[in-house]
Amino acid sequence: MPADSTEVYWGADEDFRARLANQTEIWSAVQNEYQYNVKMQIDTVVGEFAGNYPITINALANTEGTLAEFVVPGGYGIGHLPIILQNATAGLALSAEIMINDGEWMLAATLSESTDNHAYYQGIYNDDGSTDYAFNIARPTGTFSTDMRIRIQVAE
Repeated sequence: MPADSTEVYWGADEDFRARLANQTEIWSAVQNEYQYNVKMQIDTVVGEFAGNYPITINALANTEGTLAEFVVPGGYGIGHLPIILQNATAGLALSAEIMINDGEWMLAATLSESTDNHAYYQGIYNDDGSTDYAFNIARPTGTFSTDMRIRIQVAE
């Protein structure tokens, strides 16, 4: 259940806190998730698009470099975005990055409340030997109106 007011919200998502302050109905936060996340269409740059919510990308079949890269358009992707990277090689250490400041990449883990850089994703081993990786990535505060470019790559 979402918080019904800013007084009881304990999270660190300041954009969500601002949306809460302007809501008159408790269910509005859930409606916003649907309106701004479920209906979004992404632009896949690397990998193969497989679904828009959760964002699902079939990974490139390699064990180094970028496995997936995509753009979440401005006006979509509020809160934390669930992302599934399907059919990747099992056992990889990955990093997810968000492009900021015209070409500079920032680790998405720095936006999570965890101090462990790999705690924001999990792997699910498939019968065929591949792994689906599930990420939970926060949109940086104050960027809702701009495009957000995300890449997932093998950690160096």
